[in-house]
Amino acid sequence: MHAMLYLLLSLARHSGKPDPQGQIQIAKREAPPGTEDNPAIGYFEQPIDHHNPSLGPFKMRYSWSNEFWKGPGSHIVLWLPGETDASPFYLWYGNYSSTEFYFSQGQLASNLGAAYVVLENRYYGESSPYPELTTANLKCLTFDQVMHDTVNFAKNVKLPFAANSTASDVPWVLAGGSYSGIITVDIATKLPGTFWAYWATSAAVHSELEYWRQSDSFLKAGPKNCTKDVAQVIDYIDSVLLNGSQKEIDILKANFGLQNLTHNEDFVNTLSGDPELWLNVQFDINAAPDVMNIYQWCDTIEGVWNPATRNYTHSKLPGIEGVKNYRLPGMCKDGFGKHYPGLYSENSTYCEDSYDPNNPFYTDISVGNPWNRQYLWFECNEAIGGWTAGAPKGTPSLISRLLDVKYGYHMCEMLFPKGPNGETYGLRTVDQFNEYWGGWNIGNTTRLLIANGEYDYWRPTTFASEVRPGGPLQSTAQLPAYLVPGGYHCSDCLYYRNARRNEPVRMVIQEILAQLEAWVKEWPGKKSSSS
Repeated sequence: MHAMLYLLLSLARHSGKPDPQGQIQIAKREAPPGTEDNPAIGYFEQPIDHHNPSLGPFKMRYSWSNEFWKGPGSHIVLWLPGETDASPFYLWYGNYSSTEFYFSQGQLASNLGAAYVVLENRYYGESSPYPELTTANLKCLTFDQVMHDTVNFAKNVKLPFAANSTASDVPWVLAGGSYSGIITVDIATKLPGTFWAYWATSAAVHSELEYWRQSDSFLKAGPKNCTKDVAQVIDYIDSVLLNGSQKEIDILKANFGLQNLTHNEDFVNTLSGDPELWLNVQFDINAAPDVMNIYQWCDTIEGVWNPATRNYTHSKLPGIEGVKNYRLPGMCKDGFGKHYPGLYSENSTYCEDSYDPNNPFYTDISVGNPWNRQYLWFECNEAIGGWTAGAPKGTPSLISRLLDVKYGYHMCEMLFPKGPNGETYGLRTVDQFNEYWGGWNIGNTTRLLIANGEYDYWRPTTFASEVRPGGPLQSTAQLPAYLVPGGYHCSDCLYYRNARRNEPVRMVIQEILAQLEAWVKEWPGKKSSSS
């Protein structure tokens, strides 16, 4: 479960307005509504179930800026922020110079003279049909429903600044990354005809039951001494847990400060969170405000656990002091304490205890829960992505081999007990998910642009996967595929963080924008001069 939580934390930290030194600045509110510094908010009525209107409607929140919109007949860029509360919305907007924007989607809107719209995902923020995320209430949180939300919005919304700007009136470009990149691909292939063009980045289209390739990119691009030592430490830990006495196991856990995690799977799952920090890496990694990024974590493995004091470790097992004295303090309290005042002490590990049914991880069914219960529902119900797992024997693993799908589904059982009418999770298996949505295979589609990073955490599940039958997807005129050299997860979306620091990334982003602009000019309902 760590990967998505870390991604969300990364978005929260980096989606703001950084100054040239990379520090997050709070946007000023003096700007008028509907501008980049102060996007306006609207609400659109969606059916709870697009296939059963009798369940009634709910309000879906969206934001918009028409600062660069050229007037009636001009284009719309729709960005799907994905599996998160989309507020505060200004985080998704803004330019850091007169011509360059924080997000590449905003850059596209400016280049096109388009309005820039951000649509919140159902069941998040202010866009949930139900206040409590029970198993019964979550039945309408599916890929299919999210896709229909997006299409219905584009077809029928009456934007406050332009009532006649639906996808039937003007060309709309749909853009999404990661989870919403999958949604973008699936709309292009399963519900075509509404959007004129599509931009999907880092779309993990191929689901795997046990996602053990999550460390592939880190093993290729990360510090070799670090990855080698981590793999050896994992082998040692697994050996003790599988073959050691209870006393030896207890000593091992205590050395890490994790002695209260009585279940071995919880212990190794806690340790797995650090290699998954690779999900957050971008080209500004050395300037990023994260205290705990992947390279600083490697310092804890190699003997430098405190980047401020540079205190060295002296243990025989690399990383022990780094976990116990650096990562453990505040792990639960800082991450979740504001949601549950008084529950966590400074060195508490209770947030990692997956076997206690009273843990807020299971009992907090609010829409604003900090665990992303909604995404966990996707994992349990439709088998999206894959559960974190160790690599097969004989393959270097940065994740314990004690982690497998059984551990993931034990959490599903506790998270989503049967509803009053037998409602439960398990809409699709992994094989059914890949067969229904296409997985690595993609049919005929038009004006769908695919982008991936060379060292993306999720690359093995994307169209750029090196283990995809036939190899990475090859570009065609209607399905161009871009690979960002040295790129990471959604690198092409983060213009400010990456393009100003890395010229190859800037060049790829500019090629992507140019392709999308060229497609928009092909819109048959508009004159080329108005584009």
